Amino acid sequence: MKILITSDLHGFLPYIDQPADLLLICGDIVPLSVQSNGHKSKVWFRDVFKKWAEELPVDKVIFIAGNHDWFPYWDEGTKLRNLFPHDSKVTYIQDELYEYKGIKIYGTPWCKQFYNWAFNLNEEGLKEKYSQIPEGIDILITHDAPNQNEVGMIHDGIYKGEDASNYILTDIIKQKAPKYCFCGHIHSGNHLSKEIDGITFANCSYVNEQYVPVNDLHILYIDDKDA
Repeated sequence: MKILITSDLHGFLPYIDQPADLLLICGDIVPLSVQSNGHKSKVWFRDVFKKWAEELPVDKVIFIAGNHDWFPYWDEGTKLRNLFPHDSKVTYIQDELYEYKGIKIYGTPWCKQFYNWAFNLNEEGLKEKYSQIPEGIDILITHDAPNQNEVGMIHDGIYKGEDASNYILTDIIKQKAPKYCFCGHIHSGNHLSKEIDGITFANCSYVNEQYVPVNDLHILYIDDKDA
């Protein structure tokens, strides 16, 4: 199975011409210009994002929200689930397990507290949400970045060298032990995948710290369990 992974689109919808089985998107979907307007966000998801995703040369698209995606935060993802249900080509998940061709995928949008953005929680809240991550999954997609493989380290811009990792998420991932963990949020986090204690980590942000789309999509080949 060929899987493409990206994150932090911020309204930029990459041109994808390579066929794949699956595309995973790790949050921060909407343009900055509409992120805090629920009606405009809904229209953009319905009229722009959905059309783009449905026309991609991939069999399935699964995505989560991020801290810039206020629209699903305000109603606990209800409207996005209705727009992108499990039985359609494009599916939104929020603290949910989705199985595709035998591959178990879990997605969670929650991030550590940073000012007053969407999907931000304190330590207690994060532990409660992350405790829902099941054991035995193949791929975990999170918006926030754990403290592994420098995926949460800022490598560019005025905050270069700062560790912005989510340590609570790190501890839970070590406990749950998915095979792969992909994230975004920290745009300049390490995009090169690395296996650490049996778990492969990579940051897959599409844009850089200046919100310019510069990064290629991550590509993962994994055995199709239904084959």
